[in-house]
Amino acid sequence: MKLQRVRNFEGFTLVELLVSFAIMSLLTGVIVYNQADFSDRVALSNSAGEVELQIRESQAYGISVREFQQGSGQFSFAYGVSVNISSNAGALAPTSYLSFADAASPSPNDGIYNISGTSWVTGCGSNSECLKIYSLARNNRISQICVIEATGTVNCSSAVTRADITFLRPDPSARITLMASALNSLNGSFPNFKGARIVLLSPRGNTKNIDIYRTGQISIQ
Repeated sequence: MKLQRVRNFEGFTLVELLVSFAIMSLLTGVIVYNQADFSDRVALSNSAGEVELQIRESQAYGISVREFQQGSGQFSFAYGVSVNISSNAGALAPTSYLSFADAASPSPNDGIYNISGTSWVTGCGSNSECLKIYSLARNNRISQICVIEATGTVNCSSAVTRADITFLRPDPSARITLMASALNSLNGSFPNFKGARIVLLSPRGNTKNIDIYRTGQISIQ
């Protein structure tokens, strides 16, 4: 009679299972974190691209023959974008920006968005220069408005809370008006400054910079 050999199959010990589970959990956590950070950066880049595109569109409108309103016969107004993070602009102001036509009487083409007949964040009124209000997606927001000084130094002084950027034909250069919460121009405080920087901040703390130079150059950093 032939004896059959019985094999002894050993399984995982409890310690081995716990170690394997810990390694899998760690790898899963790293993947999820990296994916969330990647999505955050992509969303922030998209928001920065949209702001840049709107400024470029205003530049194109400003230097081209664009009628202010259909049938108005007005082709000479500047077009621009205004960003405002001051407290008097409302709680939603840091998460939004607007495009406008610099058409308000009695001082059209003054380089400033004149808020008349509308709220900064609730819409564009019929008596306003505002063309459209845009909201930043995915809880991104404008965290700072900085000044690119003549030396190239970027000054992110908290005093600057608003920047109005306009373009007036036939000059493609940008007219930039820096302001504080009191709406007074701060341009005199920065002699011969080169431009302005709009800093976007994501919920995860990532940043993107949109640089607008007075020469008309626009870039994302």
